[in-house]
Amino acid sequence: IRMRRVPVFRIAGRVVNAVTGQPASNPYVNLIAKGPLVLPAVAIQAVVHEDTFEFDRVPPGEYLLQATPDGMSGDTILVGRQGITVSRGDLTDVLLQIAPAAEIAGRVTLEGGSAGPLSMIDVTLASAEGIYYYPLPTGHTGDDGSFVVRGLERATFRVVVSKFPPEMYV
Repeated sequence: IRMRRVPVFRIAGRVVNAVTGQPASNPYVNLIAKGPLVLPAVAIQAVVHEDTFEFDRVPPGEYLLQATPDGMSGDTILVGRQGITVSRGDLTDVLLQIAPAAEIAGRVTLEGGSAGPLSMIDVTLASAEGIYYYPLPTGHTGDDGSFVVRGLERATFRVVVSKFPPEMYV
């Protein structure tokens, strides 16, 4: 194993609600490396104080900033995601906006009809652009095969179906 020193930088900013313009109170903010991954991606959680966040000792690279507010209530899910490049210095005025997220609903069907309930099949949406989301947006099917995946931004996704009964295949 060959190791080398690389410069590291600081990322800091604040999170606001894109609809109201108000600061997001104690949001969860993660930093996720972009690009092809050999091992599962690790999301680094920011140090957060009220509506501000900070990451320290970040090496140069392409990242995805992701935020969700603390204590969400009701049916509206808020999410904020923003690509960021760390290259030659600290980034200290980052503004990350959270907004109502989209959802996708559908139904998994079995060719030739169902041989029983289709419950608890995972329907996961993976980024078609190679961006790793944490956690991965996933819905679970009901007995009739219906599912809903929530917390999505506008993007192109690839559908991955898993955890289906052994007698079924995709």
